[in-house]
Amino acid sequence: MITNEICTGGVIRRLDDLNRITIPKSICIQAKIKNGDALKIYCTEDGDIILRPYDKYALIRENIKKADEVLQALNSNINIIVFDKDNIIYASIMKIITPISNYRIMQAMKGYDIDEVALNDAILELYPHANLSVNQQEGLVIVMINSMGRDADTVVFDYLWKIICN
Repeated sequence: MITNEICTGGVIRRLDDLNRITIPKSICIQAKIKNGDALKIYCTEDGDIILRPYDKYALIRENIKKADEVLQALNSNINIIVFDKDNIIYASIMKIITPISNYRIMQAMKGYDIDEVALNDAILELYPHANLSVNQQEGLVIVMINSMGRDADTVVFDYLWKIICN
């Protein structure tokens, strides 16, 4: 039995010929599920079916957090922001200007190819002492901001990509 279930009014849906159901709009709104979102489906021993939004960056976020903890232990002046074209995946800075809402950054990341030169210019406008690294295959951007005004070491970027992608 699910212990923290929320009463949704007992909506009943029937399976169609292809074993599909439609999730009521009110439940989607309550669960913050949008059209096209991926869902993870679980089945408990009791036969309860659980749908959860799928977070494709959960493992990456955990890996980045561990890497950030190591970096903070070595040099607390480096902050990390990792984002894709739609979301900030991780930010070690509590107070950040959201990169994805910046028009120049959005333009640089439009479509499937990331314009690294335009993106670098847009990031430097927000964070004058920042370096960035782009992984075109993953569609991710790492921005490292050194509050001491020095450029980040490429060895650190390599370290971060190895942790994120493995």
